[in-house]
Amino acid sequence: ASDPWCLGIFVDNELPWGDDISLALASLASPSDQPAKIAFLEDLKTRYKEIRNLNDAWGTDHASWNDLLRATETPDEKKAGPDLRDFYTRIAEEYFRVCSAEVKRAAPNHLYLGCRFQQDNDRAVRAAAKYCDLLSYNPYTYNVSQFHPPSGIDMPVIIGEFQFGAIDRGMFGSPLVAVENQQDRAEKYKSYVQSALRNPFYVGAHWFMYLDLNPSGEPWGFNFQTGFVDVCDTPYDELVQAAREVGDILYEFRLKN
Repeated sequence: ASDPWCLGIFVDNELPWGDDISLALASLASPSDQPAKIAFLEDLKTRYKEIRNLNDAWGTDHASWNDLLRATETPDEKKAGPDLRDFYTRIAEEYFRVCSAEVKRAAPNHLYLGCRFQQDNDRAVRAAAKYCDLLSYNPYTYNVSQFHPPSGIDMPVIIGEFQFGAIDRGMFGSPLVAVENQQDRAEKYKSYVQSALRNPFYVGAHWFMYLDLNPSGEPWGFNFQTGFVDVCDTPYDELVQAAREVGDILYEFRLKN
């Protein structure tokens, strides 16, 4: 918590946020003792007062609030949509609020860097923006110059992961973002970082990762060329040189673009 070289802390990684009602629907489909479901019903009781009022709005026929608590069928998504979206927001905001509070408690001098979005929706991102010091994404693509957060959000963004890989040397598995060979890999690295430098939202880009994955495969099956060095610590010279070239003029490039 006192490391001066530590910018901040990510909590979780690439969480599946679904669409903007998915978490609320999952809560309603849960057993009656699920805390999120209980909290959702308390919100609904506050809003509708009587179960018949909720039935009128949702087109349901629950006999009582306890009947709804025991039910696992989900309602018509259009009729219940406003309530579902409101509770989705509550879940997302509570997640980021708790994470932020714990990061600040344990490491008050560090930034809370969010959850490294990959699959997201505007509602989840807006919840993150309310509590994170900056937003984080893992955009596995070739160019990020056109990226922007949802409308109205003006805060810094950091890239938690990006990579390019080829199978011309060293590895056997097709990488997440494929390139033709090591020279192409170096060129794509330079192009990607420069596209981030052109984008005023980005304040950093973190390559994943220093070392290649295991040639026989990680537990989740990946055996990609991800590294600046291979599994024998031999550098990929083309990539190393590209990183030096970009890094040497990084601030000058940013200011001119």
